[in-house]
Amino acid sequence: MEAKGLDHQKSIPTIFPVGLGTGRLASLGAGYSRKEAYRCLEAAIGLGVNLVDTADSYGSSDCEKLLGAILKEMGYPMLVSSKAGYRFCDLPGPLDLFNQVGKKILNKLGQRQCFTPRYIKECLEGSLRRLRTGRLDFFFLHDPTESALMDDKLTETLLQIKKAGDVRFLGIACSPKSAGKLSANHPLGTWVQTQVNPWSGVGMGGKTWSGRNIMANHVFGGTKVSQYGESLQGLAREEGITPRQLLIGFGLQQSGVRCVLVGTGRADHLRENVEATKKKLSERSLEALRAMIHKNS
Repeated sequence: MEAKGLDHQKSIPTIFPVGLGTGRLASLGAGYSRKEAYRCLEAAIGLGVNLVDTADSYGSSDCEKLLGAILKEMGYPMLVSSKAGYRFCDLPGPLDLFNQVGKKILNKLGQRQCFTPRYIKECLEGSLRRLRTGRLDFFFLHDPTESALMDDKLTETLLQIKKAGDVRFLGIACSPKSAGKLSANHPLGTWVQTQVNPWSGVGMGGKTWSGRNIMANHVFGGTKVSQYGESLQGLAREEGITPRQLLIGFGLQQSGVRCVLVGTGRADHLRENVEATKKKLSERSLEALRAMIHKNS
């Protein structure tokens, strides 16, 4: 069962510049119905998006279950990326109503993460089962600790998983600072999910990001957007685009960035995101955005 959008002549898959993030697709109190989620994926595919990113802890496994059911019905038309490392509940049958509450309890008890080789292997097996597929295109350690990054046994376990064909590509999803601690030559350092925005300093041509394939997230910068709101709006007006498109465009024009992951369940937002891929930012705008970095550092 192959996902569309793969370049079989190369080892690296062809990824559309915008990927669909699913952090809130099945979140408690803010998730989408199966019908809404189906429409979201359908709209994404119609716009050319061919990567969906999730994690076993999103919605405490509910997100993977929802995606698995929909993608199987669709015939698996997308590349799939998932992550593991956070503890969560995955109760069976009618008990799954308590999964997200159980996850919150585990967090309060201090059992938030686990990166033992056995746990990560079990997480992957669970993801494959919930996503109803025999292989993931990408599998990331989710915000790994420094000790996890240096754990040779964990790395060896992941390499064995890849060799067995359960995963095509391995990587880490973490902050720029954590990613910088792992060499790009490390088996887990080639693919990185991390923040890429005018304040993260990622992809600016530095040695840290050389040789890496980056899936950019948090491109809108969180609270920084409010702090620099007027400047961003002014630059966006000059470019004839929206501030969201400006920041997506900035992310896509950074060295090593393969795609920008944006989480939304709305078709209009998806269209806005995809339109950003058609606009190359001027050097003036890029310089102005880089100046925000220096001002913030």
